[in-house]
Amino acid sequence: MYFHLPRSILEMHRLTSTDDNRETLQKILVRFDESAATNGHQLIALKHNILELHKEEIDKLFEPEVNPSSELLAEKFRDGKIEFFIPNHIAAQVLKGTKKRIQFMFRIDTEFSATIYARDPKDSKNNFMRYSFAWNTNNFPDYAQMIPKSETGSCYNFGLCLKLINQFYGYVKAIGAAPTGNFKVYPSVKDNLSPIKTVIKTDDGELMWLAMPCHF
Repeated sequence: MYFHLPRSILEMHRLTSTDDNRETLQKILVRFDESAATNGHQLIALKHNILELHKEEIDKLFEPEVNPSSELLAEKFRDGKIEFFIPNHIAAQVLKGTKKRIQFMFRIDTEFSATIYARDPKDSKNNFMRYSFAWNTNNFPDYAQMIPKSETGSCYNFGLCLKLINQFYGYVKAIGAAPTGNFKVYPSVKDNLSPIKTVIKTDDGELMWLAMPCHF
């Protein structure tokens, strides 16, 4: 059984750890209905439904399945009974040099290995690249515990253009200041969204950054 693999899952490698001493954080966790990645400093999680390839498409692209255990593992994955992991270096390798139109698919081979396939839908010969890999552990952090549950008290909504964070970080990096700050959200009396402010100490004095609510 083969499944589609959204590019958005592979791109999560950007938020995994690069510390060789934190092997459990050097992977993307993939479940049938959700995927996640963390480097210990930030977390990204994506809710989704991974689609199976239709039988006609499988017969067109692949040889007949000869590993019945792989079929069983695929059924368990679809039923939410197992999960698998993509090492960050594998995800980066699979994505390297690919165009947006490239399609990705995967098959779980064993409890600790899988294969990712990449193909260009414009290739009439149905050629594809194949990446087989193994993972050493499934000891991934319980990231659900990191997500704040309370929406009462001092929790406010704010609208933030993500591009602003990158621009501000570029400025902080350029002046040699510490790229950390205590962010605070202030309730707005005029809007459903609120501004967010942080103050950072620099060699030249106290730097304030205020992000106004964005509207689209």
